Amino acid sequence: MTELRGMLSSPIDEIRNQRISNQTIANRLDQAERELAEHQATNVRERNQTPLDPLRGTSNP
Repeated sequence: MTELRGMLSSPIDEIRNQRISNQTIANRLDQAERELAEHQATNVRERNQTPLDPLRGTSNP
């Protein structure tokens, strides 16, 4: 019985480690998506605050 446990523990440990890795990657992806949304919102706000050039009708950076 001990031999069987030893044979199964390695694949079980690998599955646990893979689940932890997958969760870590998912968490990082969620964080990156939040940061991207924040940057996009900031860019939109900045674009909306840029004064327009009245002669050209476009922003003049």
